[in-house]
Amino acid sequence: MCGKLVSWTSRTIIKDREPRYKTLSNEESVIDPKKIFFNLDNCTGTTAALLEGPFDVLRFGDNGICGFGISLTRVQVLYLSERFKKIYILFDAERDAQKKAKQYGMVLQGHGVDVALVDGFSEYGCKDAGEMSPYNMKLLKKELGVL
Repeated sequence: MCGKLVSWTSRTIIKDREPRYKTLSNEESVIDPKKIFFNLDNCTGTTAALLEGPFDVLRFGDNGICGFGISLTRVQVLYLSERFKKIYILFDAERDAQKKAKQYGMVLQGHGVDVALVDGFSEYGCKDAGEMSPYNMKLLKKELGVL
């Protein structure tokens, strides 16, 4: 499947425009996006940062992945537990996102993965990874040890 488009997603930058995200339907996608991770091919070791969406991952860079939202499928959770020894979960500061981060953190720990929940975006003056400046992202990645 190398070199083939498997799916796509987009996001509006216009404030209060709905829907905020558009994604290719599962029927039209080569692979269901909820069975894969965005940017997985750029994870080189046994440590990764799990973020909410592709735009957060684009800011994070190498070793950052997302499952396209705060909900993961069983297939995705099992894959993470088999592929990684350590996962940093960097979901947005919103209550629902943090609740899901804790839930998946406990499940992954039950599978033997070392998990750290990171909720430090406010100290950088933003609410998610996608809003961070490149300089602050570099500082965060250095602090986490995933540079």
